[in-house]
Formats: sequence, structure tokens, C-alpha cells
Amino acid sequence: MPSYIHQIQTLNPEVSFSQEQLLEIMKQSCAGGDRKTERLLHRLYSQSGIDKRHCVLGGLEPGKHTPSEHFYDMDTDTPLTPTTQTRNEIYTEAIQSLAPKLACSLLGDSDFSAKDITHMITVSCTGFFQPGPDFLAVKALGLNPGTERYHIGFMGCY
Repeated sequence: MPSYIHQIQTLNPEVSFSQEQLLEIMKQSCAGGDRKTERLLHRLYSQSGIDKRHCVLGGLEPGKHTPSEHFYDMDTDTPLTPTTQTRNEIYTEAIQSLAPKLACSLLGDSDFSAKDITHMITVSCTGFFQPGPDFLAVKALGLNPGTERYHIGFMGCY
């Protein structure tokens, strides 16, 4: 029996930054006025092919740093480098609401129902956890637990 993709739906975190905005944030946070580092950052950000990035963290703009103690030390006014575990914990918390919201939007304008869904494929460039956003989506839609699930994740900004 052939398979068909009947619906593709996307959902991004509400906070977004242009590549130019992030370049300026990185210059201020990481370059410290060093022109060589600024040139390197400019090259990286201008050649990435990425126009806009979405983020579950707000407050990255200069003077509005995130209050998260994992990413920014307000006392010393310096950015921090959180561990992969810390970043995954933040991702896991954020995806708990995003994945079900996305799943429910699938059926909004479609001509099929939840019982018609046999496979669920989810993609996220950030983080990983188990059982994962594919499981959250299947659960949110009340799909058969035997629904085949595939998650393509932790791939960076592909």
C-alpha cells in the first residue's frame, strides 16, 4: 500500500532574530572589540545562508539579556556557556507545549481525521529527549499507540 504525505505543518518559537541582529549580539557578547573576532563572526553569520533564527529564549538583545542563570551572569555582565544537558532541559521544557500545539494544528484545515494518521514524522534542529516530540504529538492527537513515529532531531541549523 503506498504512503502519501497529506499535510506538512510547521511551528516555531515566538521569539525570532534576524541573522544581522544575532551578529551584533555576538559581536558585543563575544568579540569584546577585537576586530579579528568581529571579522570572523561577520564571515560566519553572513555566509550561513540563514536569514532568521527562532529561539525559546527571549531577552538576548543587548541590555535585555535573558534572566536565565544558565546563559548569562547578570552580576558580571558576561555570557555563559551552558552544558548540553542544561540546554536540552530548556529545550525539553519548551517542546512540551510546542509539539502538542503543532500536532493539533495538523487537523485544522485537513480533510482527514486523527484516525486516518498512520505515521508521524517530526523534525527539530535543536535538542533531544525521549520519548520525544513525535510521541507528544501522537499523544496530543489521541492516535493509536502503534502509529509509526520518526523523529529527525539534533541536526543543527540544516
